[in-house]
Amino acid sequence: MATACKQYAMPSLEDNSVMINGAALDDETVGYDYEFLPSLDNKYMCPICLLALRDPVQTECGHRFCHLCILRCIRKKARCPVDQITLHSNQLFLDRSAQREVLDLKASCTNQGCEIVMELRNIKEHELHCPHRRSPCKNGCGLELLSQDLVFHEVNQCPRRTVTCPTCQQEYAFNMQKQHEEDCKQFEPVVCEHCNHEVKRYKLKQHVSSECPQAPIKCVFHKVGCHEEYPRHDIKSHMDSTTQIH
Repeated sequence: MATACKQYAMPSLEDNSVMINGAALDDETVGYDYEFLPSLDNKYMCPICLLALRDPVQTECGHRFCHLCILRCIRKKARCPVDQITLHSNQLFLDRSAQREVLDLKASCTNQGCEIVMELRNIKEHELHCPHRRSPCKNGCGLELLSQDLVFHEVNQCPRRTVTCPTCQQEYAFNMQKQHEEDCKQFEPVVCEHCNHEVKRYKLKQHVSSECPQAPIKCVFHKVGCHEEYPRHDIKSHMDSTTQIH
C-alpha cells in the first residue's frame, strides 16, 4: 500500500505552533464528520477519530490516519496506535490517492431540512449558502434561525433586541425595559395639580390637555368673546346652557 504514496516532509513535532492546511497541531481538527451515502467504508475511516480521513497519511506499517490525528498521537507516544510499531513523523507518507477517493465520497448536507447529497469536496461551499443554513442571532440571545427569518427576529422578536425609549431616547435591550422604566425620570409618578391623580411624568402633559376632568378648559367660543373657563367635566353643561347666548 505504501508504494502508492508520496513521501511527505513532516514538520517537527517539537513545534507546537506548526500549521497544517490552516490547522494548528494543538487545535481540535479531526476527520470529516458527515453522513455518507453509501455508509463510510472502513478503509476511509481514521482509526483514531473514527471519522472520514482528512488529509490522509499512511505509515510504513500500512495504516492510514488523518494527518493531524497521527501527529498528535505520536507526539505523545512514538508508536503506531494500531500495531504499536515504533513510528516517527519522517515515516509518514501523504496518501494522495486516498485523499482523492475520500473527497469523491457522497456526503449529506448537515443543515436540518436540506436533502442535498454531493461530493465531499463541494459540501462545505454548499453549506455556506444553503437555504436551510441556520445562523446565530447577532444579539446573543442563543437562538439559531434560518437566514430568511433571522433579520425579522433580530429586529422585532429577540428579547435582547435594541429599542429606544420614546421619552428619553436612550437605547437599551428590550429585556431591560422594566429596569429602564424604573431608572428613567420620565417614568416617575407625579400628581396632577388639578385632579390629584397620579400619572407618569411623560404622560402629564397629555393628561392635562386631553384627559383630566378638573383641568380648566376655555369655552370653544373664546375667540368670539366668551372668556369663561370651566373644569373639563363641566364644559359640556356650560355649552348646553349658553348655546343661545353664544
